[in-house]
Amino acid sequence: MTSAWLSGVVVARDAGEMIDACLASLAGVDELVVIDHASADDTAERAARAGARVVQAPSEATLGGLRARAHDECRGVWVVFLDADERLPRGGLAALRASLARLPESVSAVRLPFDNRLGDVTLRWGGFAPARRVRAYRRSDCHWASSDRVHEVLKRLRGRTVCLDTLTVTHLTYRDLAHAEAKLMTYARLGAEAAFEAGRRPRRVRAVVKALGRALRDTLLRAAWLDGRAGLRLVWVRARATWARELYLADLWRRIVR
Repeated sequence: MTSAWLSGVVVARDAGEMIDACLASLAGVDELVVIDHASADDTAERAARAGARVVQAPSEATLGGLRARAHDECRGVWVVFLDADERLPRGGLAALRASLARLPESVSAVRLPFDNRLGDVTLRWGGFAPARRVRAYRRSDCHWASSDRVHEVLKRLRGRTVCLDTLTVTHLTYRDLAHAEAKLMTYARLGAEAAFEAGRRPRRVRAVVKALGRALRDTLLRAAWLDGRAGLRLVWVRARATWARELYLADLWRRIVR
């Protein structure tokens, strides 16, 4: 093993209220790196107190760019990465380290199951479960594309991806519905900017169809109603964000025309 066999990474912005628990769940990595995305709160200070090496990133950095910066800052053979609103279970890091050590060289990335939550409600329907996401990868085998604005995706240069179903990540997806709307509207804006840069024109009729289609799919096919009132209200918020992305895109084109 090298001196940093397992690196832990967190990309965070204004996450002072939740980053302590996230970093605590990574206690025991060989190095801990936090990319502070121009936070206005005490995220960086809290990360430093937890023993992390804090790297400042400009506010205009893309999500893919932030991941790529974190990748370059790490020295470990393996990288485990979390968002500030995610945390491993008690004893999870030790279990993950042991599992990674047993994997053959042909494995380059590992997916972990996710427990997504809206406040205190675990979201089991509406497309939120079952959920598995890559949260560990062999650094020499993978990379990130800085151009990814929304929902950045790890690119594998070689190897395969496996799933460890014995370890579940808790994801505090939304604190409440107001937080859900703010978060989804941010994604809608970033998605509109990416579409604009790709030259896509707004299509309002298509946007209405997509928004209604998403609402129907989440409610009926993905059974969001089984999550009760919270699930149904979240369906409405997500449909609105789908429609808002087209409005943001139309606004960007109007500015150019003017």
